[in-house]
Amino acid sequence: MDDSDQRLVKRFLRTKDETSFRQLYRRHTPALYPLAIRLFGGLEADAQDAIQEMWIRACKSLERFEWRSSLRTWLTGILINRLHEVNREQWRRHEEQYPDNGFGAIAGTHEQSDFGRTTPIWSNSLLAFLPAIARFWHCMT
Repeated sequence: MDDSDQRLVKRFLRTKDETSFRQLYRRHTPALYPLAIRLFGGLEADAQDAIQEMWIRACKSLERFEWRSSLRTWLTGILINRLHEVNREQWRRHEEQYPDNGFGAIAGTHEQSDFGRTTPIWSNSLLAFLPAIARFWHCMT
């Protein structure tokens, strides 16, 4: 655990000064931004938005941070949660675009597999959406 992070956070919470925030920002953003780029599929605008949202949320909830992990680990969790929110928003928009919800709407006909089970043949609409869901897992491997 970085003792200087704790001192900066305490000072920021006490004074709300820009200097301590900038020090925290400069210390952690260079490591988190490349992760955001990977999580958001190389889209810099989305990664920048996610980093900004991460810091806004962190500043709002810093008083409740219990230091059971490093500050960077906590910030990473906020960033990943933002990715999940964006994926849910994309899924909702997808469902609105294709209102016949359920797998019947996105799965085509079924074919018999070699093992006697029936497997769906997925439509292009679902396959186009899957990379947004899979980005997190892809970048973690």
